[in-house]
Amino acid sequence: MSKAEEQLAFQLDAVGIPYEREFKFALPRKFRLDFFFSPDVACEIDGAVWTGGRHTRGAGVLADCEKFALAAAQGIRIVRVTPEHVKDGRALEWIEKARAFRAKSEGEGKSTVEAGSYGGSVREEAR
Repeated sequence: MSKAEEQLAFQLDAVGIPYEREFKFALPRKFRLDFFFSPDVACEIDGAVWTGGRHTRGAGVLADCEKFALAAAQGIRIVRVTPEHVKDGRALEWIEKARAFRAKSEGEGKSTVEAGSYGGSVREEAR
């Protein structure tokens, strides 16, 4: 477990958000997501983004594309973050927003799509 994963696990535990680590999906492909929040939100921490790490090289990008496409096909929404986002609290904030958005849209009885910039409040009904 990376330092960023340990930090995010600590943050999630502190606010009482239940999660599953190394969530396996898309079997038999054996992809794993760093954190999974039932029923359909996950978080992936991309490390070494400034030093030519796996997520920034060709083969890693191709594998990530396949992984995220298969997750989307199964209805999993992925919050993708870096260690910097974990350290400054934005990762936790975005996870909380993703989980709350689903609960709110289910309560409204419709699927919604947010429009606008980060934190935007404009919503359009999905077609």
